[in-house]
Amino acid sequence: MILVRKIKWTAIRLMVYSLATMVLLSGGVVLYLLAPLTSYVFYSDLRFWKHLQHFHRIFFSLISYLRHALASPLNEYHVSVQLFSPPMNAPSRSVAKVSAGWPYDVNDCGNCYSCCKKFGCSLLDQDKKCLSYGSVYWRYFNCGRFPEDQKQLRFYDCPKWEVVISCIPLFALGLF
Repeated sequence: MILVRKIKWTAIRLMVYSLATMVLLSGGVVLYLLAPLTSYVFYSDLRFWKHLQHFHRIFFSLISYLRHALASPLNEYHVSVQLFSPPMNAPSRSVAKVSAGWPYDVNDCGNCYSCCKKFGCSLLDQDKKCLSYGSVYWRYFNCGRFPEDQKQLRFYDCPKWEVVISCIPLFALGLF
């Protein structure tokens, strides 16, 4: 059963990577040709006509993200997601916890969009609320897993999360 789920998670990621590749190669045209799929992946909504005005921004965000990823050291500020990883709506509680002073619900980013504005995310509406929250893209890729470590929290200037400091066995430090 676990193998079947891992195959499903891998297939979904490969489908999204294929979509992104086709979008790049077509100059963004594929976003419109596959409008229901685009709308479902990014907005959890098959009613693509509600989101058409945002499609061109997805293309430009993809280019911006790739440009930054290629220019920075490998995985410097990006969550690296293995193909067979489960989808997530939040970081692992063994990695991060909600800051004690966070005034909003634990499932809410409040009025913060620091990580989104770093790369000009196209999935924000005019009120800076995420249009993609909980979507396939959100759960299977970077957003649902953020943060992965303290360096990402500093880079993205995130007030919501703090990294949980876990105990490191002494043998891992080479002391024994």
